[in-house]
Amino acid sequence: MLNGQCHCANVSFTTDLLPTLLTDCNCSICVRYGARWAHFRPDQVLITVRRGSTRTYSRGEHCIDFHHCPDCGCVTHYCTTDKADPAVARVSINARMCPPEQVQGIQVRLFDGADRFVFLD
Repeated sequence: MLNGQCHCANVSFTTDLLPTLLTDCNCSICVRYGARWAHFRPDQVLITVRRGSTRTYSRGEHCIDFHHCPDCGCVTHYCTTDKADPAVARVSINARMCPPEQVQGIQVRLFDGADRFVFLD
């Protein structure tokens, strides 16, 4: 099981699965967010928002929406939008929101989202 929450605990997520890897992307937005992403199918993750709803930011071709807590500002996850290919529908959670012991030992792969769109290892 993997779970996490934003700083103020307004937005939380949980999944029964443990990812085999985390993605550390160097694209212009991920570098700024400082996120490490764990990718799942939408039916594998439960996102809970206690007060209101998340705020979103969509970049580029608007194929993914980054979600953050409207109160503390933490980026908790991103989701593909209806503009993305349905075959690649996913929810990616920011593993930086998880307790460190839950993600300790999971391989981190560096992804070049800035230039070549390939893993760097």
